[in-house]
Amino acid sequence: MKHSIFLEKAGKHSILYILFFCLIIISACAQLNHLDRAQEAFSKGADIENRRLFSGLGTNAETNIDVSQSIEQEMTNLSPSFFYRQAYAEIQKALENDKALASDDLLGNAMALKALCEWKLQKYGEARLTAENAQQIFQRSEIPSSRDQAVMTALQGFIENDLAFNALGELKKELQQTNKDGSLSFTQVRQLFNEIQNFYRSNIFDPVGDARIEKAIQIIKNARNQVSPNHPIQSYLVMSQLVCIKNWSDAISDTDDFIKILGLGASSTNARQWWNEEANRYVIQKDIFLNELAILLPGGAQHRVYLEWKQILY
Repeated sequence: MKHSIFLEKAGKHSILYILFFCLIIISACAQLNHLDRAQEAFSKGADIENRRLFSGLGTNAETNIDVSQSIEQEMTNLSPSFFYRQAYAEIQKALENDKALASDDLLGNAMALKALCEWKLQKYGEARLTAENAQQIFQRSEIPSSRDQAVMTALQGFIENDLAFNALGELKKELQQTNKDGSLSFTQVRQLFNEIQNFYRSNIFDPVGDARIEKAIQIIKNARNQVSPNHPIQSYLVMSQLVCIKNWSDAISDTDDFIKILGLGASSTNARQWWNEEANRYVIQKDIFLNELAILLPGGAQHRVYLEWKQILY
């Protein structure tokens, strides 16, 4: 499961000597147009992802419209990545004249949007570097943006979450045909279960290590600590943590299936005991972040967004 973010824009122009600055102003306007188009395209991609996230529930979390119809009617044959690629192309054009953006104090915003595009297009190494560059620009800016700095911090966690999500998909493919005929020896079964445990400890949670989901949640927590408790970005960041929790939920469900396929599902087995411990750990974490979301939303646990997240997470 993955995310969305909308960046605000602001700009101002100062013409001191019309003839001398004519070309500069034209250039700056062109860069702002590219930035506007990039933001618009990114927002469209994010909107599709948000709609699809809640599509199984029948209504959109924010508008309460019929999601299944809106996707079919408005987004036919268009994927989020189509708009993210479009946004990425526009933001690269905008950054061709970074001085124009810097003069309007928009260079950090543009770099942040570039990092978000790279993240959504799975250019993870580039996204990490661009986010670091954006952070440095924000730190030098005369107009501080705690929100955008927090998002750039959180982006490292978004990437860790995506890597865990991708790894879970690969494990599922690998184990789909495993032991369907019951032909595996006990030794082979134990080896496969060890592989499942190792995956879980690398990607989901490890009491003595630094698993990806665990790390992602902590990084996003660090980002939340950069802004005030009542900052509007808090609810977005908590929902980003819930995205991580959703992947944790999927891992719990999938490991349960794998244990059953391997014939280790009896309640007395070490495998089942391990799974029960991890399932309980997941429930505790889920409740923590659902409660935090309820605190931030008007109406608390009665808000539609809270109720839909509660339904998504078992």
